[in-house]
Amino acid sequence: MSEQSAKKPLQRILTVLFGLAFLGSTGFGLLRFFVNPVKEPEAEPSQETAGIDPQVQAAQDRERGYRKVLEREPENKFALDGLASTRLQMQDYQGAIQPIEQLLELEPENPRYLQTLVDTRLKINDYQGAIKPMYKLVQLYPEDGNLKEWLAEIETKASKENSE
Repeated sequence: MSEQSAKKPLQRILTVLFGLAFLGSTGFGLLRFFVNPVKEPEAEPSQETAGIDPQVQAAQDRERGYRKVLEREPENKFALDGLASTRLQMQDYQGAIQPIEQLLELEPENPRYLQTLVDTRLKINDYQGAIKPMYKLVQLYPEDGNLKEWLAEIETKASKENSE
């Protein structure tokens, strides 16, 4: 019995010492964290991005991201739509046409894609290119007189463009 009673005070002392060591090391780590907080390294602007508006830079980054996704998954509708939208936002109308046309290959009767293609082609004065998707819209919505009028205007502009 005396051997057990001799071990108990030794166990208590060791438990207290190890507990204090644990608390001390944890406290020291926390103190060091609060005295010298971890700072994230600031990205240095490269020559390529220096002086570029942050919104333009963000749009370019999104465009790169969508292109990377499309390299792996060429028929990813989300990436195609995002790429087209980003290019339209950047006013790269010519660049936006290709992903919109790919979307139309995947969903040939999607009115939003058809409308976007018509609008985009009109922004670059490609009246001839706007006629085909406009015809498709008129076929989808034959009761819409506004679409028919708009188609007639586009055809008039296209014929003037061809006669010049």
